[in-house]
Amino acid sequence: MVALGIEPVGHQSVGDGHEPLAAALRHALEGADVVVTTGGLGPTADDATRQAASMATGRSLEFRAELVEPIRHRLAERGRPFAEANERQAFLPAGAEALPNPVGTAPGFAVETDDGPLLICLPGVSFEMEQMWRSSVEPLLRGRFPRRGALAVRVLKCVGAGESTVDELLGELTSGTATATVAFQLVVGEVHLRLVGHGVTDDAAREAIVPLEAKVRSRLGRLLYGHDDDTLASVVVRDLRERGERLSTVEGATGGALALALATADPDGAVFIGGRVAPEAVLWGALGGGRTPEPPESEARALALAREAAGGTEAAGGLASTGLVRMGHPEPAATYHLAVVRGVEERVRALATSGPLPVIHRRAALGALDLIRRLLHGWSTAGP
Repeated sequence: MVALGIEPVGHQSVGDGHEPLAAALRHALEGADVVVTTGGLGPTADDATRQAASMATGRSLEFRAELVEPIRHRLAERGRPFAEANERQAFLPAGAEALPNPVGTAPGFAVETDDGPLLICLPGVSFEMEQMWRSSVEPLLRGRFPRRGALAVRVLKCVGAGESTVDELLGELTSGTATATVAFQLVVGEVHLRLVGHGVTDDAAREAIVPLEAKVRSRLGRLLYGHDDDTLASVVVRDLRERGERLSTVEGATGGALALALATADPDGAVFIGGRVAPEAVLWGALGGGRTPEPPESEARALALAREAAGGTEAAGGLASTGLVRMGHPEPAATYHLAVVRGVEERVRALATSGPLPVIHRRAALGALDLIRRLLHGWSTAGP
């Protein structure tokens, strides 16, 4: 949106009920020039967006026969039958412009309300929505909303500290400048800062960010790991690739979250040569040799597994996560030790966290990746 010169003013999540969703759409349309929805365009009874859009705009639903064949064709490609319920996806509010879905069955649509605001409805499947945004929505918005000035965006990404710590380090910088603003974006285990520059031209908008970004980087130091499309795993993979080093992992309590992150960032396997994911007892038993058992949440156990990861492969480094997850109420809690071994260098870090299992797995994986990032640069294991 920002790249099109349209600044977001709000975001809301709504359930599947027709009336609550219609009410939310009416409210959003009262305060914005364009409203975008995602989800609820499928063939089942709980896909309520189509009907809610009809109610919110006062446009009755009409059947578009020309939309049926693309749906039928897409289902046939996937070896799935065309059910009568799929015809629901061919109903759009009267006067709406159909937005083709090149990778899915649910077409989107754009409908202009009587008093001006534009409502755009897209599927909730992320890769379908993203393709439709690029192919249909961006051209539509560029034509509908000619830019009155330019906006530029830079997203700075932090790991190793919470929002309150980052806010305290930034101090008065969170107020931005006359031509650039800072906003927090929370991601599980990370803090992202969205810097938006304003200017007459694209170049001027980008230049407006530069001095503010420099000050933010100076304040946050090593907490900043990357920007824009960077992930922590992609930064670690890039650092290892530049050094000609490879990495292997052992995960005893993170459910494969670490291996998944690395494999996604290194699809050609130039850096990440694989890993083991197994219950703690299985991993420790595989070490053999009558070793004295170590508690799963101990530094010694994590280091032993990291050495195993490095020593048993052609990798230059080994990364291990080990710990104890307690399935308590109201949510699980975990005590982890994360360890990295790189030649004679060894680092270990303790991590205590809680939340749903996917959340604590992700936090532990991020902690392990940050640990090796810091080792590669010769930094301390924590702090700005």
